[in-house]
Amino acid sequence: MCESDNRREFTRVQVKLEAELQAGGKALIKGHLGDISMNGMYLECAGRLPLNSQCRVMLILDGGLDALCIQVRGVVIRVDDLGMAVHFTEILGEESLGHLRNLVLLNSQEPTSQVEQEFQAHIGIKRKEPRDTIDPLAVE
Repeated sequence: MCESDNRREFTRVQVKLEAELQAGGKALIKGHLGDISMNGMYLECAGRLPLNSQCRVMLILDGGLDALCIQVRGVVIRVDDLGMAVHFTEILGEESLGHLRNLVLLNSQEPTSQVEQEFQAHIGIKRKEPRDTIDPLAVE
């Protein structure tokens, strides 16, 4: 991939997972992931939300009684004939963050070191600012 093609902050992976998307406390849209990264996903689904809709997403990792899931908040950034793209604005809880990191890491075609570097360059899904890093020489 040439450098101009690599404008994404996080590696995208393709996984077969079901997802539920809710907006306004009412609309429930179910679909299947096309792909996912630490800060967004593409959901293949029959229903659609309008562009810029705020939503809550639940990714179902295990369908058992004590289902494992990843919960995030996001905004619809693209709608097309097959589904919609959602940009994550918040990952809801440490467990969801851990599950999402593992999902991306274990399903990535990229070298593990590249994915780990992406994680290290961020606090959750937010890029670290220079003030977020501690200079060990500045600490007394």
